[in-house]
Parts: sequence; C-alpha cells; structure tokens
Amino acid sequence: MHDLTIGLLSQLQELAGQLYDLWDLMDAPKEERRIFDHVTCNRSASVDEVTAPGSLALDLIEQVGLSFFFFGAITSYELFLWPA
Repeated sequence: MHDLTIGLLSQLQELAGQLYDLWDLMDAPKEERRIFDHVTCNRSASVDEVTAPGSLALDLIEQVGLSFFFFGAITSYELFLWPA
C-alpha cells in the first residue's frame, strides 16, 4: 500500500509541475490557478505530509491529467494562431 501511495503522489506531483510550467507559459492569472490549489499544495509534500482525504484518489489524478491535456491543447492552438 505504501508503494502505491508513493507512486500516486509522484504522479500527482509530476502533473502539478507540468501545470505550473504550462501556466507560466500561458501567463495564467492566479484566479485560474486557484482551481487546482488542492492539487498543487502537495507538489513538494512527502507521503506523510499528505493528509487531506482524497488527495491521492485516482479520479483526482485523472482529472488533473485531463485538465493538463486540455490546457496544453488550448496553448498549442493559441501558439498556432499567434502571428509570426
């Protein structure tokens, strides 16, 4: 069980880092970033520090992954439309 928890936390932290990178690229306002505070708050946490119920739920990780994919698609589209 502990190994599974470590794996889920690692996956969530990787997605949170990718979201930060994407937000920086997009100059996303803080209001948009706050939607994912419940995820990004664990970006540098250890397994023992993650105590909120559902913080490592598979559906949460999938939701963040889908959001990252969605934000990435929008960013790619905006960059494609950006005048050269």
